[in-house]
Formats: sequence, C-alpha cells, structure tokens
Amino acid sequence: MSNPVKSFFLSFVALFLIVLSLAAKPAARPGDVDTNVSPELTDYVSPFAGTWGPSGWAIGCTVPGVALPFGMVQWSPDTVAVGTIRNPYMGSYLYPDGGIRGFGLNHLSGVCCPIMADAPIMPVAGPVTSSPAVNEAAYVASFSHSNEQVSPGSYAVKLDNGIKVQLTSTTRAGIGRFTFPVSADSNFLFNVGRSYGGVVDASIEIVGDRKLAGSVSGGGFCNGAPRSLPGNGDSAPNKYTVYFVAEFNRPFTKFGTWNDSAVNGGQRSARGPHTGGFVGFDTTKDQVVELKVALSYVSIENAWKNLNKEIVGWDFDAVRESAHGRWNKELGLITVSGGTEEEKRVFYTSLYHSLLGPTVFSDVNGEYMGFDDQVHVANGYTQYANYSGWDI
Repeated sequence: MSNPVKSFFLSFVALFLIVLSLAAKPAARPGDVDTNVSPELTDYVSPFAGTWGPSGWAIGCTVPGVALPFGMVQWSPDTVAVGTIRNPYMGSYLYPDGGIRGFGLNHLSGVCCPIMADAPIMPVAGPVTSSPAVNEAAYVASFSHSNEQVSPGSYAVKLDNGIKVQLTSTTRAGIGRFTFPVSADSNFLFNVGRSYGGVVDASIEIVGDRKLAGSVSGGGFCNGAPRSLPGNGDSAPNKYTVYFVAEFNRPFTKFGTWNDSAVNGGQRSARGPHTGGFVGFDTTKDQVVELKVALSYVSIENAWKNLNKEIVGWDFDAVRESAHGRWNKELGLITVSGGTEEEKRVFYTSLYHSLLGPTVFSDVNGEYMGFDDQVHVANGYTQYANYSGWDI
C-alpha cells in the first residue's frame, strides 16, 4: 500500500474508531490481558472480540488466530459445536463451541459467513483409522478457553487430548510448534477436502520424508454452492484456487492419504473434493514437532518461494517476536490520549481488526492471479484482495 493511500486509510480508520470507541465495550475474554499493568499496544487488543454475539447468523465474525497486518496467511482454529446443532451460517470460530476440527491456513475476518479456512491442519494423538472425509468427528479435539493464550501474532491452545499447539506467522507463511503426548503414533491430518466455503477440487502430494504440497479450489461464499472456477466461464470473484506447502523440522515415520471413505497408508498423492493426507511421528522421546507452511494463489512453486523467503530456519520464538513487534508498530501509527483503559481496549481492538483486511495477494516475486485467470506481476507495489469496508 503506498504511503499516501495508507495515510488516508489510517486517518479514515482513526475517525471511525474514535466514534466506535465511545459506543462499544467488548467484554473481556479468558486469555485477555490484565490492563492493571502498563501494557504495550498489543496488550490492549482482545482477539476474541467478535467471535460471539446475539443469537442469529451474525456470530463468529472474527477469528483469534495468527496473522500479520493484511496477511495472506491467517492461521486460526476452526471450531465445531459439541453436543449441539450449529447454525451453518456462522463463522469458522464460534466462542461457545467446544471442539476444534482443524487449523485453517486462510480466513476472511469480519464477514460473519462461511468462507476460506482452507487446507486445515489437525494434530491427532493417535492413529488414523478412518477417513476424515466421512468421519471427521473422530478427530475433533475438545478444548477449554482457559487453555488458550492469544495476542496479535501469537496463538496457543492445549487441547483436551494433551496436544499443545503454538502458532505464529509472517505475511505469507507461518510456523507452528506442536507438543504431543508420549506416543509412537502421533499424526497430522491435512484435510484439503475441508473448507468453510466448499471444495470443488483438491490435491495433496507427500514429498520425501519432510514435505507436503497441494491445492484447494472452491468458493461458495455464505454457503452459496461453488459453481465453476475461472477459466470455465464463471468469473464470480469469490471462486479461487489456493496452493499450500508444508515442511517439518524432522522426518515423519509414516504417511498416507484418504479419498472418500478409503484410507490408503503409504500412498503419496490424492486428488478430489473429499481427499486429504496424513503424516505420523514417533513422539516417545522427542515430543515436539515443528511445522512451517506457506500459501500462494498462483502456484505451489510460488508457495515454496514465499516460505523460503519469509521464514529461514526453525526459530519459532524469533518469528513470534517479530510478529509481536510488527503489530506494535502498526498499532502505534495511531495514538490516542485521554479516556479510560477500557476505551483504549475498544479502540485498539477495532484498529487491529481493521488491519486484517484487505489481504496481500501477490507473492514475494510480485506474481498474482488476475480475474482474467492470467498471472500478472506487481512491479514496485503489492497487490491486495478481499476488499470489504462493510466487513472490516
């Protein structure tokens, strides 16, 4: 975003949020900061704000996971109700939900409607015995909000099955630290056939003993049935293909895929709208497994370029600290004086949410996919997508 445009945008946001801060006070959530101490600006942000509300469809509008300002990667837990029926129009994270079905790599904050949450990754404390395409409930993990810790650029939760998940991100990539119980059969599910907007095609390939790659094609915003994709005569802007890559910090000991109800141990690739893959680790001695991921809307090759450019090595703490610093810098572009601590919390929480979109759409080499289904190059600027003043 150019400096003049960014200055205008921030000025407009500041005016809007000052008015908003006088009218709304989001309730504190478990995991929020204690404002009795002198906080950094990130400590004023309540990432859980907007994840619940009055009854009806406008619930679960925001997500509490990790992203940088305008980040392409917005890696966040996707929840499911446990023991109750969930309104299909709710967002991907609903605060009253009691289970997590996966951690999707992209999200669209504020829309209050199913979309994205593509290529969810789910750590599993045990073997893969049935296909998630037909028995997803077998791999849902219950959790408590008292075991979540969130702040801009950092998310952590300890699931009731004993797995601890820690996530952080850069603009186009992310890194996670997963601590498993002692087990000879700990697994990760890559459910490429699962998306909140619907999947019309998906693919996954397991490469060597540390890497995976794949794609998801879909759309179907607000539960609209995905029709065709660009290139097939339908130029609807919410139809897209996203590519992802993943790399582990140590070799996995087993792998496989699934397609519909069939689980295929030892198979390296699968394609179709009800597919996915899994890799397993022996965590009897070393319980920690680290995972890096990245996205591209152009190609798998570009996703690898994004990952290799933005996260070099395996220093999870350094990436998390960098994300924390970036958010403090961006939030500090607007300073306020006077008012109460609670009003500052409202202001900076709203500013935080306004900086989650639009999202970066071009890759580190400048390439991005146009509405003409052709690859273009952003020379000297960054291409953005998902503009929606209403939803911000």
